[in-house]
Amino acid sequence: MARAEITVPEMLSESVEIVQLLAIWSVIAVVPLAYYAFVDSDSVVGLGSRYVGSFLLVVGGANVLLYVIARGISLAQTDRV
Repeated sequence: MARAEITVPEMLSESVEIVQLLAIWSVIAVVPLAYYAFVDSDSVVGLGSRYVGSFLLVVGGANVLLYVIARGISLAQTDRV
């Protein structure tokens, strides 16, 4: 099976999808973290929002990692890379 070279526009299109996925999860996680940082950092609700924001960042990172692995597998099955 001959392997074709990947071009810069193909790499950029792949990286834009990853950046969009990271941005979506970051925006979702900013809401509880901003609540903790600027509104209520001393109560139980503020502490809970910090943990929720951190959990969302971890889940988002895992989601991006799974996307990268799945995309790599799908590209490996073609002769694009």
